[in-house]
Amino acid sequence: MQKIKNNILKEPGSFETFDELFNYALSLARKDKCCAKEFFEKYIRFISEINNISIEESIKCAKSNFGYYAGYFNRETEQLVDDVFETVHPIFGCNSHDVSAKEAFEAGQKLFDEHNKNQ
Repeated sequence: MQKIKNNILKEPGSFETFDELFNYALSLARKDKCCAKEFFEKYIRFISEINNISIEESIKCAKSNFGYYAGYFNRETEQLVDDVFETVHPIFGCNSHDVSAKEAFEAGQKLFDEHNKNQ
């Protein structure tokens, strides 16, 4: 396993987009799972600090973010993210690639309707 140069991890707040942050975490997961997990812990603390929420809430948020975003990648990448960061897709669970376009649309519509009902 290749070690990250000087074992120095970037700060989660140093990325301009979530895509950049996620792809950095993904590159770590492919090279050094321990560093990837350490970065994920930093990401959890970052979420907690900027949103003024508990670590428990931040863990849920971070896992949901990573699990959701991993669903846009191929099955192998999604599985790597799920394994390293202990995530699943927040809507479809661990089988997001088995969901049809119709099922995905209907799930999104249901979430939208529930959100609007609570407003």
